Amino acid sequence: MSTSTQNLSVGSILLATFVVSFCYIGYRGLSARVEESQGPGRAAPIFVAAGNLIDDYGENEVRADERYKGQWLEVSGEIESINRDVLGLPYFILQSDERNKKCCVHAQLRGSEKNSAATFFKRADVNLVCKGRGKMLGSPTVSDCTIRPRTTQQN
Repeated sequence: MSTSTQNLSVGSILLATFVVSFCYIGYRGLSARVEESQGPGRAAPIFVAAGNLIDDYGENEVRADERYKGQWLEVSGEIESINRDVLGLPYFILQSDERNKKCCVHAQLRGSEKNSAATFFKRADVNLVCKGRGKMLGSPTVSDCTIRPRTTQQN
């Protein structure tokens, strides 16, 4: 067997291992999302205003991750923009109530919220129940969001 054939075989095995691992991790992540979004056993969300989320991540990302990442949050804020991602799923950019903030919260909505998202306008107040995902590309990010009626509780 020649060296080039051996290299090709090793490369093929590594590629196949990578693909299988990637598919397994994706499947585990998807099944975990389904499990965590179901059932009455889910803990009550942590209430947080978009401005507080922005401030907390700006102050100390490690501490903010400890508090918010992986947790269910009820995020309140003002819609800066309403968009679709590359897969056509809706997302909101939430601005702090204070207009001078330089950052925003990226809130990825569930696909089932597409019709509801279409009824909103920029500058509307909104409450979302979402899973905290940490800070990505300089912005606090939440995902798997559902739209909730606006409450009077603010943090």
